[in-house]
Amino acid sequence: MDKRLLIVFALLAGIIGIYSGAETISAESWQQVLNKSQDLEGYYYQTPYKFSNNHMGVMEVWNQGYGIRIEMVNSLSGEKMILLTRQTEGTFYQIDPEAKEAIAFTYTDVELLPQDLDESRYAVAGSRFDQNFIDRVSSVKEEMYKDQPVFLLENKSTHGGQEEIYRVWISKEFGLPLKEEMKMADGRIHRRVYNEMKEGPFSQELFQLPDDIEIIEQIRFN
Repeated sequence: MDKRLLIVFALLAGIIGIYSGAETISAESWQQVLNKSQDLEGYYYQTPYKFSNNHMGVMEVWNQGYGIRIEMVNSLSGEKMILLTRQTEGTFYQIDPEAKEAIAFTYTDVELLPQDLDESRYAVAGSRFDQNFIDRVSSVKEEMYKDQPVFLLENKSTHGGQEEIYRVWISKEFGLPLKEEMKMADGRIHRRVYNEMKEGPFSQELFQLPDDIEIIEQIRFN
């Protein structure tokens, strides 16, 4: 499992972290849609991933309260890896379900008690699409994406004197992104799509370490 540690850290950096237009819509309407995600009883989606030519496939993600479960299946090798993150005891787990083994990563010395957790907060709405994001949106359009009504939000910025453009297609049903696109200053375009989105709640067992999993290594970091 050690060979995949770099992938885990790269993934966590992205998790714990996912504006020009024609007709402009009133700010209140799309802001209200963004707030919808805070009222969801958890949510699920699938998204393709590629860390290298040898590590690519489909990622399934469950978010519920402070629990996040990620399952990644390598499309080349068929290898499966599970991550359980944001555990209340301050630990997340990288699990090899076939070997029934896990590595425990502890990122805090303080256990989070139930009264310290705000179960109404969800990862995307509580972090990436906050007031700072809202203030930087310069254009909004309403359109259809894969037969679903969305708000297309766009932001233009500069990097090294060159223009960069970030676009996100926000589902009106969930208040969550169905697609993101970043056009870099050098012309490269990064995209991520979110498929099969559905609302919870989900079984709490999804976010708990199974009893038959053996912890083979413990790593502590800040």
